[in-house]
Amino acid sequence: MPASPHRSGRPYRTARERMFEIYGDLCHLCGHHGAGEADHLVPISKDADQPIDPHAMRPAHGANAPCPVCGRKCNTARGNKPLTAVRPKLRTSRDWYAGPQR
Repeated sequence: MPASPHRSGRPYRTARERMFEIYGDLCHLCGHHGAGEADHLVPISKDADQPIDPHAMRPAHGANAPCPVCGRKCNTARGNKPLTAVRPKLRTSRDWYAGPQR
């Protein structure tokens, strides 16, 4: 089975880099710095045909680099749950859904 284009390949790597340029390294799930993964706002398992877009991802801590402050593996803990299911439980320091701050 080929790798998902949402997790590998040049378009994904380019979009991921751009996402970090836009949103920085502040995890959208716990609100702490040091996030190194791209969390898709709409889980890939729910929509595998979504475009590879840096605005459809947000920084998150994950299995390979848990949060240095709270220890969470935020992206892993979210899994494929909708943000509405995890957002009340995982407080953030800013409203990520309002778009980039200027």
